[in-house]
Amino acid sequence: MSAGTLKLTNNSTAVVGTSTVFTTDLKPGDFITATIGGVLYTLPVDTVTSNTAATLVSAFTGPTTTGAAWAAVPRKTMNQVTAELVAQSTEALRGLLTEKGVWTNFYTAPGDITVQLTPGMPAVTGPGWQKMASLVGSSQQWRGALPATPNLNSYGPVQNFVGSWGMGTSAGAQLVNNFPEANAVGLLEVFAGGQFGGTQRYTVRSGNVYVRSLTASWNGTDGPWGDWQPVGKKTLNDLGLGLSAIPTLSSFDWQQVDALSGQMYRVAVENMVNLPSGISYTTGTGVFVLINGSSSGGTRFSVEVIPDTATDSNYKIYKVLVVGAKGSRNFSIRQVFTNTDTVPVANGGTGGTTQASARNGLGLGNSSTRNVGTAAGTVAAGDDARLNSLEGKSGGTMLGQIVNTPSTAQGETKTAPYNTFIQYSAALPLFTHVASSTIQKTGGVGSQFTLGFSFGGYIGSAGTADASGPMLVSSDGQVYTKYWNFVNGSGGINTANGGILPTVCDIRLKDNPRDAQAGGLTRILSIKPREFNWKWDGRHDRGFIAQELEKVDPLYVFEAGGEDPDEPILNLSHIAIISDLVAAVQGLHEQNVTQLDEITSLRQELDELKEKVDQLIAN
Repeated sequence: MSAGTLKLTNNSTAVVGTSTVFTTDLKPGDFITATIGGVLYTLPVDTVTSNTAATLVSAFTGPTTTGAAWAAVPRKTMNQVTAELVAQSTEALRGLLTEKGVWTNFYTAPGDITVQLTPGMPAVTGPGWQKMASLVGSSQQWRGALPATPNLNSYGPVQNFVGSWGMGTSAGAQLVNNFPEANAVGLLEVFAGGQFGGTQRYTVRSGNVYVRSLTASWNGTDGPWGDWQPVGKKTLNDLGLGLSAIPTLSSFDWQQVDALSGQMYRVAVENMVNLPSGISYTTGTGVFVLINGSSSGGTRFSVEVIPDTATDSNYKIYKVLVVGAKGSRNFSIRQVFTNTDTVPVANGGTGGTTQASARNGLGLGNSSTRNVGTAAGTVAAGDDARLNSLEGKSGGTMLGQIVNTPSTAQGETKTAPYNTFIQYSAALPLFTHVASSTIQKTGGVGSQFTLGFSFGGYIGSAGTADASGPMLVSSDGQVYTKYWNFVNGSGGINTANGGILPTVCDIRLKDNPRDAQAGGLTRILSIKPREFNWKWDGRHDRGFIAQELEKVDPLYVFEAGGEDPDEPILNLSHIAIISDLVAAVQGLHEQNVTQLDEITSLRQELDELKEKVDQLIAN
């Protein structure tokens, strides 16, 4: 490339250079070459006035451009290019004329012709158009009806016989006259081509098609012809179809076999190479391998393996999905169970051939063979009276789930709130109760506690009660007493350390919905995060102080729980704080959108100023 860049103006002869040395690189009559917009322009120079100014012979026809890279081409070089172009064009024209003569000879010359497209290329001899048209016409020519008793062997690949012949009567269309089948009324076609230059095709009116070819050069009289072959039969035979006995292969490699849809093989199992794990037969067993279907260029195909045996223990059918290229195939194997197979438990069966072995395989105990009854040695029904007591006892030590209905007659009901006592020494069982129940654990001094269920009671630190809802009380009978009160109406839970409200949001549970008070961001900014230690276990934590939140907004807290109903615990209303957080985010979002609009406007003004500055610099 030449030094510097160019400015070219559409429909102008002026050339303006930047960092160029036109007086050194150019002189009148030279050429400027530049690629602009993907198009190469070759521009002849008229005058050179300075290192950065020149004029063209004709106006520039391309788009106005600046900063274009360029190259100077001397007039002598351009003359050489022109001379070379003329020489190449002359050579090409000479080749076209030679080719025209070849095609003229091809279409007009009779018989065979010799073709040489260009000097130096090998000559090729073959039939011209007239000869090919004659051959095609004779092979498709209708020659009429065959004689009553023709000998098809005499219809050889010569001019008198090439073409199509009709056989309209069955009397002479017999095997003795070398027809492909008896009573073969149909069409004979004789071709001067194929093996040894002679082929016959015969189509019987039933639709059967047969083909045969010469087995040696035409003897001029009756052949020699090969046997008639049904069309497509050889291909089917190669696939193992249409044979009375499939040949047994001496080897079958599961990793290398070519899989063709519909193909069938027979092979002894010991002659299988790379036999997939999971397929098992006794040595000497012959098996049929059927390719059910193949796809993906033979890298994915389905196989069915069937043994050639009637022995029940060895008659196993497998279906195999083969995936992968040769040498790295993977096999997914499924066994197909028949009425003579013992289906394993893992495959959905019983694993046995008798009732006893089936029960054993399924892991069933002797209860599966016992009758339903009320006597010893029988299986109890759902309404058996033996199921209505604990080993016939009115009490005892039990583990697991117990459904207990207090009964005055059994002496189980005591003065409220301590109704039913059940002693246990293991894991806490699950109780379904009527009225109220108390679970008491004993395990030594100081380890006893009572878990009480009561309804309509509120117990404070002084033991007072009201009708606030059902309650769960835990006590060790000495100094430890905790409770959980299920509040009517709100569905909340009050505890000694505060209340728990459900985070419901359904409009059906609310009255007078309206927009929240403004100032959510201000309120959020007034909240003081704190760190502290919990009094009950000394655990260090981070959060808020309810009394401080109440000063910011009374809606941030609510009263619930505690051991003194006159001084309830202050609890955090997460929903109220979250609502203000949402309002604060929405307000900040509106400010952000406004600022983005202002930024976009400023960027647009800056781009316009930059464009004007660039124009001033360019001019």
